[in-house]
Amino acid sequence: MSRRLIIGYNGGGNSQDALALGGALATALAGEPLVASIVPSLDHLIPPAEQQQMRRTEAERIGDAARAGLGGLEVEVRVLADDSPARALDRLIETEQPLGLVVGSGHRGAIGRVFLGDVGTSLLSGAACAVAVAPGGYAERAHGRLLRIAVAVNESEESRAAMRTAVALAERLNASLTVLTVASPLRYGYVVPFSVVDTGLLADATRERFERILDRALERVPARIPVQRRLLTGDPAASIAAATGDHDLLIVGARGYGPLRRALLGSVSARLARTAGCPLFVLPRQGADDPRRRGELQAVARSTPLV
Repeated sequence: MSRRLIIGYNGGGNSQDALALGGALATALAGEPLVASIVPSLDHLIPPAEQQQMRRTEAERIGDAARAGLGGLEVEVRVLADDSPARALDRLIETEQPLGLVVGSGHRGAIGRVFLGDVGTSLLSGAACAVAVAPGGYAERAHGRLLRIAVAVNESEESRAAMRTAVALAERLNASLTVLTVASPLRYGYVVPFSVVDTGLLADATRERFERILDRALERVPARIPVQRRLLTGDPAASIAAATGDHDLLIVGARGYGPLRRALLGSVSARLARTAGCPLFVLPRQGADDPRRRGELQAVARSTPLV
């Protein structure tokens, strides 16, 4: 895995949001920004030599904008020709094996909310790295630092990977940490088995179960990190989105099935990708016996704390 952090750039306002979040994450992870812009393939219209010159000119223009958006960080720019931006970015990810990919929200999203466009949705259907999504208007209100980090936990291995990453980032950045979970009772296709159970007893048992989940998660947090626990109730995605709107980053794990080392949206994270009020960071799935499950992302984050 390289130290590159790929930032998707399409020239729109959401590109500025991606650059702002990419700069903060690059600093947090000691990453090397790689700004990638995808242009249509014109093989049937323009000779290859002319296309190469056009891409060089475009790379120079994007480089100037990217350096301004990244606060002067050194940046590499790639202009790739492909009729499918998602496919081009996915191939770049496979080649570079980056720390992660940063994209902006879709144009239809509300200001201050994450809303994946077609490219982001396609990538979160199986990107081979962590994917971060910046909310609409993020560049205008970002302060350049990740000071309040939230992590959503449950009982899955993917949740434990998210917790490790959140703790490592909070420790490196001297940030506060909010650990939250949503007490939702198990639901099956049939409700008959629950009809004989007192609803109050079921609610108490559910709450106790999720309190234990929080207890286990908080055992992993060093005493020097300011931490807040939140046990939420109600709709999981709506509750998490409402509780983290004032945070600088929300970390979630990929869903607990599908190919290893892929970022896959489950039902809750898919809805968060449409409604979260702060940047969303989805980690790729890692197997419990995968030797890379702690990953370079966590290793980089555990390096010398930033002052």
